[in-house]
Amino acid sequence: MQQEFAVEESRGNLLPGERFCPMEDELVLFYLKPMLSGEKVPGRNRVVFDCDLYGHQEPWEIWEAYKTRRPNDLRLNKDIYFFTQHKTMSSTDTRIRRTIGNGTWKGDDSGKPVKSLETGRVVGLKKRLTYKNQASEHNGCWILYEFYLDPSLRDKKQKVEDYVLCLLRKNGEPKAKIKKRRKQREEEDVLENNYACDDGENTNKEQPQAKRQRMGEQNGGLQHFVSEVQSGDDHGIPEEDFLWEQMLQQMGIGDDHGIPEEDFLWDDILEQIGSN
Repeated sequence: MQQEFAVEESRGNLLPGERFCPMEDELVLFYLKPMLSGEKVPGRNRVVFDCDLYGHQEPWEIWEAYKTRRPNDLRLNKDIYFFTQHKTMSSTDTRIRRTIGNGTWKGDDSGKPVKSLETGRVVGLKKRLTYKNQASEHNGCWILYEFYLDPSLRDKKQKVEDYVLCLLRKNGEPKAKIKKRRKQREEEDVLENNYACDDGENTNKEQPQAKRQRMGEQNGGLQHFVSEVQSGDDHGIPEEDFLWEQMLQQMGIGDDHGIPEEDFLWDDILEQIGSN
């Protein structure tokens, strides 16, 4: 029971079913702004984590370290939110250094304004960056969004380090995984095609057999009669006991064909039976 209460407390008093899925202006106003003002940040290190995104760790290493720590994140397996501190190139160069691991974050744009949904006022800025490392299979597979607070909203009385709120996002799988999955799909397609071909061949083979069986059933009576005719002497059946009408009826031959009964010879009869 105590463990259950501990789990409830770890949810941060969220209502059942609530998930972390903030709008952009909410990220700036309710998370980044108090962070820069030195105030308490809601959900810090529970939904928005402190992490150096410009350090020695690669993006996927950071992802693996934090992906299981977001039980209330609606965008699980897609986005992770961080507070990170900007670094300058050197003590004399104020340009921001955005190297990460063996790669770098390359800017895709100069930034887009973030506006409040309630007032329409600009409250911040959002920049998009992509992970670049030509030697890595993860090249282009990670995106970073940096959120800045508009200078007009900064608390000038508080001197806080230059933090930004970042959103780390997957941008597809590494090329090696893509190739592996593509190969698996191709192999599955080949197996399905082979199965379809085999099934078609079996069907074609069965059709003549079924046809011959049906023909055998239809001609069974005639074949039986032929065998009796051909082996009549062996069974002790005298030829004169055969009634022409009965024989011709079973053979499907009668007066309707315009063939006089007396013109039939046994050889002709047997030849005609064999042709059927």
